[in-house]
Formats: sequence, C-alpha cells, structure tokens
Amino acid sequence: MKSFASASFYRGLDQLVSASNPGLKKDRWSHAGVEFTRIRHSFSAPGHSFTVETLTVGKGTGKTGWRLLVVKEYWRGLDTAKTIHTSRWATVTEGSRAQALSWVREACKGLERGAA
Repeated sequence: MKSFASASFYRGLDQLVSASNPGLKKDRWSHAGVEFTRIRHSFSAPGHSFTVETLTVGKGTGKTGWRLLVVKEYWRGLDTAKTIHTSRWATVTEGSRAQALSWVREACKGLERGAA
C-alpha cells in the first residue's frame, strides 16, 4: 500500500470498514481510536442510476490529527444489476497525508494478525 491511488489501499480500507462495522449497519462508528462516517447518495432515472458513497475517516485534531475523505461512485444503465462505470478517489482534507496512510496500513496489518 504505497498511496491512496493503489488498489491495495481500497481493499484494505474495505476490509477495515467491514470488520469494524459488520453489515454496514451504522453510519458513524469508531475503530482503533479513529472515527468513521459513511454516507450514500443515490439517484434513479428511467435509463440510468448512480450511487455516490463518501467515507470520512479521522483521528484527533491539530498537529497530530488527520482527516481522510474517500469517495466511490457507481453508475448503472437499464440493467441496474450491472455496473457500467465506477470511480474512486481519496484525499486528506486535514492533517498529514503520511499519518493517515500509515494508520490505514497499520490497521490492515492488525486485521491480518488477528485473522491468522
């Protein structure tokens, strides 16, 4: 996991979300001292639909704090079971990019150790 653009970052973050919020029953929760907020927006029209999901992950405030925004977008055509386009991106909106990436990396390693 080298950056917020890598596939391993998104796989790891998805695993963290699933492990810390099984079934995605909560919109707000905490895990390992970090706060998570998940929001979904959907739109449907006769020929297409889309869903945008935002995940805010943050720890603390000030010099040691950081806040990460992750956005995932899914577009569907007439066959709503089939996704025709996806997009995802992440950015640090507050604090240190290195600290945010380091936390995700370490939290993923913690999941791996717990699963072993």
